[in-house]
Amino acid sequence: MISYDMDTSSHSRKEVPKLYGYIKDDSTSRFLTFGLLMALACFQNLSRTIGTALLFVASKQLAFGVILVEMILYHLHKLMRADYVCWVAGLEGNGRFLVGFSVMTVYSQCFPFMALVILDAMEVEEEENMMERGKLVIALAILVACWGLCVTGFFSVIKREYLWTFFATETAADFCRNTFLLSKDPFVKLMSAFDK
Repeated sequence: MISYDMDTSSHSRKEVPKLYGYIKDDSTSRFLTFGLLMALACFQNLSRTIGTALLFVASKQLAFGVILVEMILYHLHKLMRADYVCWVAGLEGNGRFLVGFSVMTVYSQCFPFMALVILDAMEVEEEENMMERGKLVIALAILVACWGLCVTGFFSVIKREYLWTFFATETAADFCRNTFLLSKDPFVKLMSAFDK
């Protein structure tokens, strides 16, 4: 949702036109984009929670192993890209990295804990448990299909010339540096160098 707010802001579009502007300017497109972004977030979070619950049902050791490997790979990825900063006003120095690490770790593990709640609710007779697992598998398949439809809809609603922004591997620091170096507009240079 932050992306939606930043993209529809005339200030952001003026400041960094290369990045902001993927949402079309008419009200129907904005409404559809907002709805699809909300649906994408809901479907992704629900499918992750249900998928993790199914892992816990299969094997708690396997589930914890997958979560541990996922966290290690996630943090290695963030470290290799030097993209480990929490941008909060007033937070300076190494505190930005420590808070960034903590916030990212806690946030990324909300869904496995929700999966444990689902698992606790499923602890009933074995025959009923098998039926509950089947329902979870069906729900997961439906959620993944809905998520895929929302992704397709989202990419068909936005401006085509901004598709690259969703697949670029450039970090925020690299983007700011390149914006400063490549821009001919003094205002854009100033904002990319000093805006927090």
